[in-house]
Amino acid sequence: MKEQNPHVDLYIEKHPKWKAQLEKLRSILLECNLNEELMFAHPTYTHQHKNIANLGIYDEVCILNFFKGAQINDFAGVLEIISVKSKLGRVIKFTKLEEIEKLEETLKEYISQAIGIEEKLMKTFQK
Repeated sequence: MKEQNPHVDLYIEKHPKWKAQLEKLRSILLECNLNEELMFAHPTYTHQHKNIANLGIYDEVCILNFFKGAQINDFAGVLEIISVKSKLGRVIKFTKLEEIEKLEETLKEYISQAIGIEEKLMKTFQK
């Protein structure tokens, strides 16, 4: 598991209502061997300097945003379009810790897919 970034600790402390959800999502992302940074004022998770996902709190929900989520095989039907302006980004919204725990294996598979998408793109541009 990768190291925790102290700036993300501060982000989580600023959202005590969502602490359990943020910590669980963080744990899942770090278990998938992603690097943790604070970018765009949100915890952001990268693979070989490429953005994979970030966390946020919006309109009373905790979200996991996949930067290229439109390319993920959403076999569980949980990814949602962020906005009409976003062609690639997709989010999963959570309100309870139990929702995250129920989807933990699905989230790990989606993270794996997102890493694979970035690796494929890197190979394409290296040619």
